Amino acid sequence: RALNRLWVDWLEANRGKVTNRDYWLGSWGSFDRLHMRPDSSAEAAAGAPRLYVDSLLFYEEIALRQARLAAAKVRLELGRDTHVGITAPLDPFYIPTLAGMGCLPRGGAADFVRNGDGFWRCGQAGPLVNGFASEFASMALRGQKNAVVRPFNLAQDPGNTDDDFIRSAISHIAHGATRLDFGGTGLNETMAVNHVDHRNADRFRAVRDVAHAVGLVEDILPESKPVASPVVILMSESTERWDLAGIMKDGGEQAWTRPEFSKARLTHHLDRLGLYTALVHQGRSPDLMTEADCTPAKLKGVKLLFLVGDCLPGDLAQRLEGWVREGGVLLATAGAGRFDPYRKTQAAFDKLLGLKARLTTEKDTFALPRRGLAGLATLDAVAGPGWLMPVVGCHERMEPDENTLVVARFQGDDSPAVCARELGKGRVLTVAALPGMACLWTAAQPASVPDRGSSSHKLPTAYDPGAMALVSEALKVAGVAPEVLVPGRLADGRVLESEKAFVVPVANYGKPVEERVEISLRLPRAVSKATSAWAGPVPVKREGDSFTVTLPGLAAGDILRLE
Repeated sequence: RALNRLWVDWLEANRGKVTNRDYWLGSWGSFDRLHMRPDSSAEAAAGAPRLYVDSLLFYEEIALRQARLAAAKVRLELGRDTHVGITAPLDPFYIPTLAGMGCLPRGGAADFVRNGDGFWRCGQAGPLVNGFASEFASMALRGQKNAVVRPFNLAQDPGNTDDDFIRSAISHIAHGATRLDFGGTGLNETMAVNHVDHRNADRFRAVRDVAHAVGLVEDILPESKPVASPVVILMSESTERWDLAGIMKDGGEQAWTRPEFSKARLTHHLDRLGLYTALVHQGRSPDLMTEADCTPAKLKGVKLLFLVGDCLPGDLAQRLEGWVREGGVLLATAGAGRFDPYRKTQAAFDKLLGLKARLTTEKDTFALPRRGLAGLATLDAVAGPGWLMPVVGCHERMEPDENTLVVARFQGDDSPAVCARELGKGRVLTVAALPGMACLWTAAQPASVPDRGSSSHKLPTAYDPGAMALVSEALKVAGVAPEVLVPGRLADGRVLESEKAFVVPVANYGKPVEERVEISLRLPRAVSKATSAWAGPVPVKREGDSFTVTLPGLAAGDILRLE
C-alpha cells in the first residue's frame, strides 16, 4: 500500500491526469486504483510503454533521494571533502550505461566513479574501449568541481598484457581519469584474482613505467581537464531504456545474466563506439552529451554533433534545429529520433533531417566485436564518392524532401543512403545506416572466437575505410581540425589543460615505432618546453596554428608535459 501511494502521488505530480490503460497491465486483472504500482519489467515494456518508462524514472528518483541522503550522512561524519561514489562494473559486455554509471553522479549523489576493466573478458575489441568508458564517467561527473574518475587499470597476469596495460592507463588519463587503480599487484598467493604471476617480471616493470609516467605530471593532473571538444556524440537516455527493455526486471534492474541476455539491443552502443573510434584515430576525441545537455548554452562551442538513437524527445529536434541554423553540423545515423521516449512514432526529426518519410529495418541487434559482430551478414553497401561502406545491423529507406540533396546511394538498388540539407548557416547529414558499427565490423574481420588469451589482445587496425572517410568528410564540412594527430598511426590522445601546463597522453594502437615520431598538437596557448615521460626533454616547435613535438620513438604510448 505504501508503494501504491508513492506511485500514485508521483504520477499526479509529474503526469497530471493519466488514463488507466497507460499504467495497468492486462495480466493484473481488472483495474484497481488501490493496486496500481510501478513495473519496469520487459513485460511492461511490451504491453504498457508509459508504465515501463515512467516506472524507471520513478525508481531513479527514489534511488537518488536515498543516495543523496546517504552521501550527506557520510560527509557529515567524515568531513565535507570526503569523496562518495560508485564502482561501476561494465560486465558482462563492457558497456557503460547511463542507468549504471550516470544516474547517481548526474543526480548529485556521487562525485567519484571507478569504472571497470577487463575488456578482454567481455568480447570488446581492445583497450580503446577503456578510454570511452572514462570519457563516459567524465560526462557523468561534468560540472562537479572536485569530482574524481579513478578507473580500474588491472595489471593482472594471467589476463592483461604489458602493452595493453600501458595503453589502457594512457587512454584512461587522456579521457578524464586523474587516478588509476591497478587492482592487485601482489604475487599469486596474496590474492585469489587480479594478482600478478611471480614469473612475470615484465608486468611489474610496466607498473613501474606507468607510475613513473604519471609522476611527470602528478602535480598538475588532479586539476587538469580535457579541453572542450567541438565534436559531440549524443548518449541518449531515452534510447538506452529501450535498448535494455528486453532484459529489464522490475525495480529498474537489468537481467544481464539471465538466458534472455541476448534480448539487449547493442546496435546503438556499437554505432557510438565505432564513431568514437573513428574520431579518436583521426585525431579529434569527442565529448559525450546527454539529451538534457543539448541546450543552446552548452552547444555554443560545438561544431559537429553525431545523433545516435531511435528514441528521442521531440523538443530535442527543435533545440538542435536552432543550433544548426547558427552554423552547427548534425550527422544523424539510421533511425535517429523516429520514436519519442515512449517509443511512439513521431515526425519531429524527419522534418529536421529533411525527409518526407523513412522505413527502418533492424536486424542482428545483439553482437559484440569479438563475440559475433564479425560474423554478421552485410545487408547492403553505401557507395560514396570514392569509397564503399558495408551496411550491418540496420538498413533504412529514405525519401528526401525536394531541398535535400542525395550525396551517396545504396549499391543494391541505387536508393538514397546519405543525404545533406542546408539549414540556415549549418548543415544536416543523414546516413541511412550505422557507420560506427560498419567501422568496427570491418576491423573485426575475419571472425574469431575470443579465448581470453592472446586472441583477445589482438588490436584491430583495419577499420572500415568507407566509415572513416564518412567521418572525415563530416569533420571537414564542420571545419574541425585534428587536436592530437600522429600522422600515419592509430593513436588515442587528448589535450588536458591546467593553469600551469598542458598534459597530453598519447596511446599507440599500432605497432611500436622505433624511429622518430612527430606528434601534431593544437593548443589553446603557446608552449616552449616539452617533456616526454619515456624520453625526457624533447623538441617542440610551432608550425602555423599548431605545434609539433618530436619523439625518438613510440612504444605502447607516452605522456607529454608542455609548458
